[in-house]
Amino acid sequence: MNMATSHDSHLHAPRNPASPEIETLLTQALHELDRGNVQLARRLGDQAQSIADIKNNMLGTAQALAVQAQVDRITANFAHACDQSYRAAHLFQLLNDPSGEAAALTTTAHAASCLGRNEEAVEAALLSVRLGELGKPSMQLALSYNYLGLAYFWSMSFEMAHAAFDAAEMIAKQCDPKVNILLLQLNRSMADVVCIAADRYQVGIMPRANELRGLRRHYPEPCLGPTRLGLPGGLLTLEAAGLMLRGFELTWSGKTDVAERALAQTLQVLARYDSNSWLHSLAQWLKTEIAWARQDLIKAARCAEKMIELASQIEHEQLACVGHMLATQLYELHGDYQLAIQEQKRWRAREQRIRAQTLGARARVVQWRLEARESKRHLGAMEASSKRFERLSLEDPLTGLANRRCFEQTLIYQLATPDALPLGVALIDVNEFKLINDLLSHVVGDEVLKLIAEQLQANAGEHAMAARLAGDEFVILFDTESLPQATTICQNMCNAVANANWDSVASGLQVSVSLGLAFSEAGDTRSTLLRRADQAMYANKTKSKLGRVG
Repeated sequence: MNMATSHDSHLHAPRNPASPEIETLLTQALHELDRGNVQLARRLGDQAQSIADIKNNMLGTAQALAVQAQVDRITANFAHACDQSYRAAHLFQLLNDPSGEAAALTTTAHAASCLGRNEEAVEAALLSVRLGELGKPSMQLALSYNYLGLAYFWSMSFEMAHAAFDAAEMIAKQCDPKVNILLLQLNRSMADVVCIAADRYQVGIMPRANELRGLRRHYPEPCLGPTRLGLPGGLLTLEAAGLMLRGFELTWSGKTDVAERALAQTLQVLARYDSNSWLHSLAQWLKTEIAWARQDLIKAARCAEKMIELASQIEHEQLACVGHMLATQLYELHGDYQLAIQEQKRWRAREQRIRAQTLGARARVVQWRLEARESKRHLGAMEASSKRFERLSLEDPLTGLANRRCFEQTLIYQLATPDALPLGVALIDVNEFKLINDLLSHVVGDEVLKLIAEQLQANAGEHAMAARLAGDEFVILFDTESLPQATTICQNMCNAVANANWDSVASGLQVSVSLGLAFSEAGDTRSTLLRRADQAMYANKTKSKLGRVG
């Protein structure tokens, strides 16, 4: 039975946030769910998912699926809740969001428990716990242990259930700010109710007084208001379940008239839901117990059959099985052994059907996990490809130097960063490069550019950036650390190019470059700094030509 499920972590993933439009819709959906307007909450969730799908926003889709699973859980559409929460957990896993994945898995654990798929529920809850334990104590980790307790008690492993509930309460008390543990205690009390009924079926006697006192210690008074664990639909659940727990304790203590008043109050609360939920089936269980305590076994059996009917309609297989257990025992007490046998056969048939559905569900989980592995492999390949394309988009394919895009991005960033100033930019142009291409071929021209790039890279130093702008134009960006040596480095580069082994490229080839160096000034932009460097470069080129003529 669910008393708590977190939506905080669904809507506040640690990375790649969904769009504000999607988050607004999902927040509204959860608010409407708290008010009992589940159909409106569903429409808002559907709208958010549509937007996320259109925008290809994976996190938005994951969050929308998680919220829709909450709506399905409240409306007792547990099979769909299980599927939706598994899909959400899968997407959170791909997004490397363990908090979102853990929260989605708590919904999976609860929904699988209600469907009677106990092994699946325990597995999902355990995984949620392990993911939660990656961080410090949190509300989410407390909830994960809470759902582990629920999964264990529906598996009739009551000692393990109470150990999980103990861990949930301990972690809740360690959280900062503190987490109210009323909902966790309520779940423990519901586990006690199931345990008492199971023991009674086995031994045929009513619960002992000490068991009832333990039950009374845990259930909260109704109308306590919101808590840090008051989640979608949680406030109404807390109020209705608290009243019913009190009703069970009163009934088993022989105070059926007071218990009936608690039941009437419960039905008033449930009238605020716009659809049936598992709480309506639970109310039928309380009706069964009141009639049973008054020794009206026929009425009690009819109430148990109604409980089975409601539980079947809402897919709560566990409550349906409890109903079969109650009806079987009631028919036996009344002496209707034939009806008791028929009821037991229906019970066994239901359990066999649950086992068959569990196998089908496990097959789907295996398929989802295979898809998750494939998706991870695909995403990894895409990420590697993306990084490769990013590298190529910033690299000159001929020389291996940074390209114009990379250089301009870096220069703009450096100019906008006060700590990075001052800067130096040296523009470099290959002298008579057109003649090299025309007389010796473009192949030789490419080899010239590659050898010049090697010389620039070798002489620029670790704190300067060499790049190819276009054609035979190169550039060096000097930062504050390399700036004092910029003039010397530029002269060394010109000498290195002139003295390179050009015969290895073409016999008798001689290559030189012209270089213009400019330093950044206050108010400089990319364009103004490059313009001064360009002017200095052409001035040097003109001077070089005049020198050759003279």
